[in-house]
Amino acid sequence: MHLSDNLAKLAQLIDFGEEKAEKDSKESTSSEAAAADSKAPKAWPWDWLRNSLMAALTEMNVLSDCLAIAKEKRFMVLDQIASDTKPETKSGYQLMSRKQALHNASAIFNLGAQRLEGIQQDPTKKSQPSSDFYNELWQLRQNWRIKKVGQHILGDLSYKSTGSTFWHKGTFEVFKKTSPQPGESAIDVRIPPELEGSSYIQVSIHMTTPNDNVSKLNAMLTIPQKLPTCVDNTTRWQTKLETAQNIIFCKELFSQLSREAFKLNSTISHMVVNNQIIVHLFPGFKMHLMYVHSDTEDKAVSTVAPVSDPALQLALHELLREQHYLNLHKDPPHPVTGSVGPTKRRRIAGPSAASREELMSMERPEQESILEKIVEMARHVVLRLMMVETVEHMALTVSDPLLHLHTDGLSNALCSSLRVTITSPNYDSIKSWFILKICGGKVTAIGKSAIEISLSHETQKLEDYIMWQVSQYHIQAVYKLSQMMGCNVLSHSFSSVSSHTEVFGAGPSILVSSSDGSKAVAVRANTISGVEVLVSENGAPSNIAPDLITDKQWALLRQSFKQVDLARMAGRNFTHKIELLLSVYSGKVRS
Repeated sequence: MHLSDNLAKLAQLIDFGEEKAEKDSKESTSSEAAAADSKAPKAWPWDWLRNSLMAALTEMNVLSDCLAIAKEKRFMVLDQIASDTKPETKSGYQLMSRKQALHNASAIFNLGAQRLEGIQQDPTKKSQPSSDFYNELWQLRQNWRIKKVGQHILGDLSYKSTGSTFWHKGTFEVFKKTSPQPGESAIDVRIPPELEGSSYIQVSIHMTTPNDNVSKLNAMLTIPQKLPTCVDNTTRWQTKLETAQNIIFCKELFSQLSREAFKLNSTISHMVVNNQIIVHLFPGFKMHLMYVHSDTEDKAVSTVAPVSDPALQLALHELLREQHYLNLHKDPPHPVTGSVGPTKRRRIAGPSAASREELMSMERPEQESILEKIVEMARHVVLRLMMVETVEHMALTVSDPLLHLHTDGLSNALCSSLRVTITSPNYDSIKSWFILKICGGKVTAIGKSAIEISLSHETQKLEDYIMWQVSQYHIQAVYKLSQMMGCNVLSHSFSSVSSHTEVFGAGPSILVSSSDGSKAVAVRANTISGVEVLVSENGAPSNIAPDLITDKQWALLRQSFKQVDLARMAGRNFTHKIELLLSVYSGKVRS
């Protein structure tokens, strides 16, 4: 049969009239449904939601039933359909594969046990250089950042991870030694040529005199010490890396100080010459900041000054590290969700016609540079050293009374205080004191009366103030002794008129009479001429008739006074001599 005959036979089996009748019936049914819908009342508007919920509820119930049947297995059990063909079992192949797996596992355990035994052995008895290399590489990785780049192991010595912006990369290479000697390190490091040797920054304060320069104080950054002969060879790469990193730190710090020296505006401009920065602190005082680098450690160590200040030495470390921290931790806007830009107060400053003072108060205060902070610390160190030396010099010069200097333990690098106590031997109840406050490059003296007096950096002002306090102490001693011995204090003044011209204030004075008023003692303390003691003569004056004097107390009005030679008077010190004199005049000791 041909294909055309087969096609004609199949075409005869199709009833084309049935399809047309079915189509006509569908059209009539749809027209009747539309007519019925038009006559039917309108459905509930939320009917679709109800139907959806009912369908969902039905599905959930069916799902719950299926889960209950599958879990409890009381109504239906799910069995696997068994296949007609059975898998071929290869017992020999499985046995070989399991044997190979056990062999690989045992090899791993044996290798780990051998490594543990090698770690516990004496380092001098190790026979595996490769394990020493990896152990030291692990130790190196504990303290330094290293990574593998291709076939090389590179490390980083810079401070960029802590916020540094210095240009130097600080890359070093770690490599394995080909044939290390017994007890020698299996690894070695290769650093750039500019990081070889040692370097440090030295801060020295000099006092300029007409004849020469006298170094007052020195402070330097941490200097890599010379390697002793007993150092283990395995730690040489650690010392080498620390020295190279110290060179980077010193270079960055000196570079920062040099840039700030050019930018800062001062009365006397700062000088930057080669590897040295010269800053003027006070008239006659200069600070030198020098960067010293040497290819060998012996030369660098030999130039170290023996005297150093711990405050400046610590500040050199902390100031640069603080700047690194601020580079990473920027202050966020307040509040955090606020926009970065002018604040509301600055936006309305124009319409509200704000003054210049108000605009300056809105500005955030500029952060002090590293050089400014070091200069402030150096000025404080110089002032504190000058004040201490001046007080010690006055304590040696003034033997009566005694001056005791006490330093305050609660001080910092920019503010400190000194307490000076004035006493006499064996007279602990008679005591005076004053405080020297050194803060912000200024010296303030505070006495017992809480009166603050500003002093300059010149030592002569402090010497005059100490002599004035000593004269006040003498008058205070006379006043307390007269009270204890029953004498009458007729007058007591802290600024009496004297024929001598005083440099620092007027000298105090006191007038004391005996209990019966027949005798009197006058004491006047001057800062230059010293202490003057005068006593009244016995008997009435010759130019006044005895009949005119009705009471003994009026006899003192016209009596003359004579000065007492304290150098020839018996007594250990001034307070003791006054005590003896008042005891005679008060009648407790007969003359």
